[in-house]
Amino acid sequence: MLFMDSVIGKIDAGRHRTTGKHRNGGKEMKTKILQKNNKIIAVCLVLFALAYLFAARNMNFGSWSSPKTGFMPKVSGVGMLIFSAINLVMEWRKPDEIPEELREVNWVKAFLYIGACAVYVILLSAGVGYLIATPVCLLAMIKFTGIKGWKIPIVTTVLVTAFFYGVFHVVMGVYLPRIDVLNLNI
Repeated sequence: MLFMDSVIGKIDAGRHRTTGKHRNGGKEMKTKILQKNNKIIAVCLVLFALAYLFAARNMNFGSWSSPKTGFMPKVSGVGMLIFSAINLVMEWRKPDEIPEELREVNWVKAFLYIGACAVYVILLSAGVGYLIATPVCLLAMIKFTGIKGWKIPIVTTVLVTAFFYGVFHVVMGVYLPRIDVLNLNI
């Protein structure tokens, strides 16, 4: 019973005496989460690396001289696990503080960016094509970040799209989603 009185006393200590509502309106919880943000992300990265390795467990590794389909997933998974574990140790040793970049987050821009990523995936899966969906969504994402003007975002969009198209489609021969527009295979 003494324990419950102590817990209830701590809960009531945060409430305003006349209204019964919390004094800080939940800001204390937000501050605590933001202070531990880097540690939470570091733990999530380690868990993701473990899940990635678990998913690749049945793939055939082959050998260093004759790699099979599981070679790259397993090598990258082990690398990801090692580096995320190092990151976790480094973050755990740091004091809890709110990262500078999270002190003033523009949530509207953040959700617009996430929405643009979702639209990009939907456009690619709907068969719109890489050469149409990538520049449109990339330009939108660049503008969401607050870059002024249009010249630099458009040039960046064209160059990035052309670079990745060249590397993946032309050099490596990887199929990229495309749409038939006037039989041009864009």
